[in-house]
Amino acid sequence: MESETQKRSAQQILAGILNRESRIRVWAVLFCALLPLVWEGVPFTVIGLPRAGGYYAISLLILISIIILPFRRIDYRIKLSIYSILSICLALLMLTVSVVSGLLFYKNPILSWVPELVYYSPVLLIFVFISFGIRLPEIVAGIALAATVAATLATIDHYSKIYFLDNYIATSGFDFYARRIMLLKNEVGCAICISFAWLATGRKPLVLWASLVILALTFFDMFQIIETRLVIGAAMIACALFSVFYVSNRRKIGGIFIVAIVALAAGPALFGKYIDQAQSMGSIENDKSYQWRALTVDQYQKVFDETYGVGFGIMSIKDFSGNILSYTLHQAPTLHGIERGTWGFYLADISFYGALFQFGVAGLIFTLIMTLMIPISLLRYAKYKNIAGRAGAAAIGLFVLFLLISPWPTNLFTLSWSMLSGNMFWACAARAGYIRGIKKRLDSL
Repeated sequence: MESETQKRSAQQILAGILNRESRIRVWAVLFCALLPLVWEGVPFTVIGLPRAGGYYAISLLILISIIILPFRRIDYRIKLSIYSILSICLALLMLTVSVVSGLLFYKNPILSWVPELVYYSPVLLIFVFISFGIRLPEIVAGIALAATVAATLATIDHYSKIYFLDNYIATSGFDFYARRIMLLKNEVGCAICISFAWLATGRKPLVLWASLVILALTFFDMFQIIETRLVIGAAMIACALFSVFYVSNRRKIGGIFIVAIVALAAGPALFGKYIDQAQSMGSIENDKSYQWRALTVDQYQKVFDETYGVGFGIMSIKDFSGNILSYTLHQAPTLHGIERGTWGFYLADISFYGALFQFGVAGLIFTLIMTLMIPISLLRYAKYKNIAGRAGAAAIGLFVLFLLISPWPTNLFTLSWSMLSGNMFWACAARAGYIRGIKKRLDSL
């Protein structure tokens, strides 16, 4: 009798956790949406303050979350999951490589690069979600909301001629004079997948209309303003595969009809420049972006070779900092005819090579494994039909999968521009793993 009572009690507790997971709290969604926006300094930029304030704000939040975590009554399976342990290990690796490199290879005093740690703090972002008890559907909705805000601001900047997003401008592979605003490009690409998934599987009119608005804004932003071919490709393939595996046959037929109409009506305007670029390029070796990336890899390869596979670690990227990273970033391009201050050899441009050169072979292995774990966890979670946030989890899993297996795979864990989005996806994977474990335990009782 006592055993049966304990079993029923355990079932009620586990079922309660699963039921709560489906309840989306508005404050949590807004909180998740603010994370990437603040990290990119959007609130600071809009009111005329330095963009860097966002890095310090998020770093402080992460520090506070880690401090309060031991005092929070949270299941140890979340606190000590493989995801949180790997995050800690990657952070320790970054510190170790930086210290070793500064002592043995490139003389770099610790105090000179400690201030740069704020740019790498998102590697521990998972503890923010754990400390505040954020649920998977809330993170997914937060990503979609942040991307919608970013897309709206970029569209306003594009048409209003107010030009308040100058800090996010990047050169275009299609038009040197284009105003290409690189604001939350991973989140915008992911939001295309999320909103498409909601639209393809949703039933409530409010959800469908909201999804349509998000999809329209992020789609326009990605194709007309951001113009990032790798993210576009990952998003489009992810949406196509989501339709194949997660959409009912009736909706597939309707979706094909709608997509055909949109393609005929807006296809030339949206895809024309990309088709023309591909035709004029001929082969990938003729692509200017590829050529510059190859040259950047060559520059950092020389720096990396001097560390015997350890990596050169974290260094100050300010001009005239007196370290090898600062020299390669700011001064080396002048040897190739680039005017000083106009462009540099950025680690952000070389993806997984950045992880390898900066944090060594171990850094590359960590980055590859952690990136692969995201789609594995989320797609395994999405195998359950009646589970909270299934569509969003599948959408993010497929999106990250095709960021990984694209012609130039995306590094989500060691580059400052992608670390925040990468670790939000990582938190989704961690939460999915936890809830999947709860589901298994409940089914076994």
